[in-house]
Amino acid sequence: MASLPPKTEATLIRQAQLGDQNAKSVLVSGLGKLTASMARKLARAYKGLVPAEELEQEGVVGLIEAIDKFDLTRRLRLSTFSAYWMRRRMLELIERTLKHPSRSMDTLRNSDDNQAPREEPDENGNSPVTLHDLIASQKDGPEEEALREERMKVLQAHVDHLPENYRWLIEAVFGLGRDPITLAQASKELGIVPQRASVLLSQALSSLKESMTWMAE
Repeated sequence: MASLPPKTEATLIRQAQLGDQNAKSVLVSGLGKLTASMARKLARAYKGLVPAEELEQEGVVGLIEAIDKFDLTRRLRLSTFSAYWMRRRMLELIERTLKHPSRSMDTLRNSDDNQAPREEPDENGNSPVTLHDLIASQKDGPEEEALREERMKVLQAHVDHLPENYRWLIEAVFGLGRDPITLAQASKELGIVPQRASVLLSQALSSLKESMTWMAE
């Protein structure tokens, strides 16, 4: 798909941030070549340690996060802003695999005790937001750890009230109460194409965020 005109891109981003999943799907498709290119380069750089397909799916998750956080008031294209988010997602998976080469990378993704170092966002970006940001706290003392555990319980309670397909996907991809799997593997288990799984994950996270926001009011 050719690069979207700036005005069209901005309109789609605005619609996506308001919950239009079709608009988000168009944006993800529009940056598909960039995501795939980044995945192939990193796969080659690390000698195929993690397959390009797996890296690409991680990049899609990062892209969805970038769409949700994109600031339309800045004169910046989505491709530039999202590159950091996609690369960060891919590198986290690679670094976990490098630290534990004898373990399946599926059990390493999003592991709390093996978090890969996060890059600082550049002057055009904000810090990435993931599911873990909903429960994040500094792990530098017993009080902080206890707070984090309590937030995890609250998060799980909200996840339990989501529709079954949303609940399963969030628990599978982010490893809630189980070993996490990649988005590509989740799509296979669901019998859908990876891009549809990406959209479904975005919908699930949006529903979870709305649920937690409503309860906090």
